[in-house]
Amino acid sequence: MQEISVKLGQLVNAEQAIEKLAKNTALPMNIKYRISKLLRQVGKEFEAYLEANKALLEKYGTPVDGKPGTFKFDPIERAQEYTAEINKLREEVVSLAWIPVPIAVFEDCKEITAGDLNLIDWLIEDEESVPQN
Repeated sequence: MQEISVKLGQLVNAEQAIEKLAKNTALPMNIKYRISKLLRQVGKEFEAYLEANKALLEKYGTPVDGKPGTFKFDPIERAQEYTAEINKLREEVVSLAWIPVPIAVFEDCKEITAGDLNLIDWLIEDEESVPQN
């Protein structure tokens, strides 16, 4: 299987769309199998991202009492420092084992929206390489 490279931010943004694909019954079995393998890779990267995000929140923010997972930034410059670091992290490039699939594979997937396709466009072959009718 070949590898593709994607920015961590793109991967994080696409996680729910990939999960939606994995549950889609209209996809051919070989594609569902490949997506299930991809989900395992994405899960590991997503977990590492969440851990890094939590560490950055703890570094720059202060936990809000009674609201687990909520942080406040004081002074406001701390929020800007957090944002700069999380954005830098989201620019990291991740390699995944994946062979892009033709857009035609998704024709019968009624639950997949244009927004979902936009989030996972790096999983799909370029339109130039897909035969036109």
